[in-house]
Amino acid sequence: MVSEFPARVGDFLKALGASYTYSPRWNVYVIFGLLWGLPVPIFAMALHLMVAGLPASPEGLMAAYRAQPVHYLLLLHPLLFGIIFGALGTIRCKSADQVAELVSGLSDKVAERTAELAKVHMEALLALASTIEMKDPYTRGHCYRVARIGTAIADELDFSASQRETLLAASYLHDIGKIWVSGSILGKRARLTSEEFEQIRQHPEKGAAVLRTIARFDRVAEIVAQHHERVDGSGYPHGLAGEHILLEAKVLMVADAVDALTSDRPYRSALPMDIAQQEIRRAAGLKYDAELLSQHLPGKGSSQQFDRVVVEAFCRAFERHSLPTVLAVAS
Repeated sequence: MVSEFPARVGDFLKALGASYTYSPRWNVYVIFGLLWGLPVPIFAMALHLMVAGLPASPEGLMAAYRAQPVHYLLLLHPLLFGIIFGALGTIRCKSADQVAELVSGLSDKVAERTAELAKVHMEALLALASTIEMKDPYTRGHCYRVARIGTAIADELDFSASQRETLLAASYLHDIGKIWVSGSILGKRARLTSEEFEQIRQHPEKGAAVLRTIARFDRVAEIVAQHHERVDGSGYPHGLAGEHILLEAKVLMVADAVDALTSDRPYRSALPMDIAQQEIRRAAGLKYDAELLSQHLPGKGSSQQFDRVVVEAFCRAFERHSLPTVLAVAS
C-alpha cells in the first residue's frame, strides 16, 4: 500500500491538472478553499508573535517556529484542508461535466435515430397513400397535394410541430378507408345511388378504425374520421358540428375540398384556383363573388361547410402565392 502512494498522488495531481484544463470555471473551488483555509493560520501566527513580543518579520516568525514547531504545524491543517477541498471539488465537477458530455452525446444519438425513424415512418405513410391512389386513379397525387395545402394553412394558423406532424399523417391517410369502396363506384361518372353513396360515407370511419390499431395514432384516427364532417352539422359519418370537430380536421376538410375542386374528377373537369377559392369562401359563409362562381358552379346552396378562421387562413396562403406553387410542384 505504501509503495502505491506516490503513484496515487501522481494520479491525483494528473486528475487535478486535467480538470483545470478541461473546465477552468470550476477553479473557484480551489479559490474558495484557500480563502477559507488561509485566514485562520495567518491570524493565529500574528497573535502569537504579538503575545511573544516578537517582531512581525520573517526573523520573528522563524524564532517563534523554533520555539513551538508543533503548534505551527497544526496551524497548517486548515490551509491543507482548504486546498484539498478545492481540488476534490474541481475533480468532482469535472466528473459532472463528463457525465453532461456523455448525456449530450446520447441525446444527439437519440435525436439522430428519431429522425431516421421519422423518415421511415413517413415513407411508410407515403406507401399507404400510394395504395389508395392505385385504387382510385383519379386521385393520383391527391394525398400529397392535400398534405401540402394543409401545411400551408397550418403555417398561417401557427400550428405547433406536433400539430403539423399529426395533420401531415392524417392528410396522407385520410382516404385509406376507400380501399373498401368498390372501384366502379370511385370511378363512376353518373350520379351515385343511395346505396353507392352509403359506401362512400363509410370510408372515414373505416379508415379511422384501421389507424386506431397503430400506436400513438389516436388523434390521427379522429382527424380522419372527421374529415367529411361540416361545421353546421350536416356532414358525415356522425354529424358533428362546430367545436366538436378537431381543428386539424377542419384544416383537412378545406385542403381536401380545395384539391378536389382543382383536380379532374369523373363527374367534372378541374376548376381554376381562383374559382375554387370563391367556392371555399361561400361554403364558409364569407363574402364571395357570386356572379363569377355561378358561371362555374351554378345552383350551389348557402350551408356553412367550413370553419371561417381556417378558410381565412387558406385565403391568406393563397394571396401569398404559396398554394399555386404547392399545387404546381405536386402535379
